[in-house]
Amino acid sequence: MKFTRILGPLLRGAIATPPCLALVGCPDPAAEKLDEMQRNLKALRLRRSARPSPTFTAPSLPPVRKPALGHQPSPAPLVDLDLDQDDPVLGKPEAKIAIVEFPDYQCPFCKRHHQDTFPKLKARYIDTGAVKYLFRDYLLPFHNEAKAAAVAANCVGLGAE
Repeated sequence: MKFTRILGPLLRGAIATPPCLALVGCPDPAAEKLDEMQRNLKALRLRRSARPSPTFTAPSLPPVRKPALGHQPSPAPLVDLDLDQDDPVLGKPEAKIAIVEFPDYQCPFCKRHHQDTFPKLKARYIDTGAVKYLFRDYLLPFHNEAKAAAVAANCVGLGAE
């Protein structure tokens, strides 16, 4: 009785499977593909272990200092600038806040600032009278035409007064 209970389900499973798969020597394409993949994987692992591993030494960096609890970084010191020069000014001269721009007329970053950022600054702060905006030329030596452009811009500014 025990013999039938144990072997019964096994025999029924063997009868339900196709005869080719029930035979031990019958080739299974999926099993062959799996065996081939496992052989390839072993070969890759052997090749990888035979290679010397690259060595990388990270540069030593100074330790990061965290501020003490409750310590706030001090604000940037105020600088007293001589704003009474003949620099071109936009906005109300009596405004308490001054923004000083040091442009170079050939600088691509100054151009981007003038096209993208300056119109927003002008509309929000200069036109409302909250800020006066000064221009002081800062000519970079490798921009050959910047000096002529600065002279021309300053001449136009003087003619506007």
